[in-house]
Amino acid sequence: MQYIADQVPDRHLLAPWARLRAIRTLEWLNYVATELHKSFTPLFRPDTPEDYKPVARGLLEKKLQYVDAALADKQWLTGHRFTIADGYLFTCCAGPML
Repeated sequence: MQYIADQVPDRHLLAPWARLRAIRTLEWLNYVATELHKSFTPLFRPDTPEDYKPVARGLLEKKLQYVDAALADKQWLTGHRFTIADGYLFTCCAGPML
């Protein structure tokens, strides 16, 4: 993701390093990668026990509520500009619907 952002610096997909916006973007990238993305896995693995899937959905819902609350007063995760974190969030959440 960082490589992609570096290829089009004029799009400001990641703020310059050491700026708070860049740190916030990386925070969200890490949240999506470590909390959201992996939380979808049990729902699509054929070996996940059926009685665990409602539990997994509940855990995922709580994590999505956190994202929803963060977006309550802004359009994008880190403020008023689309970043690589928003792109990853979209990919992670829309992927299961494709």
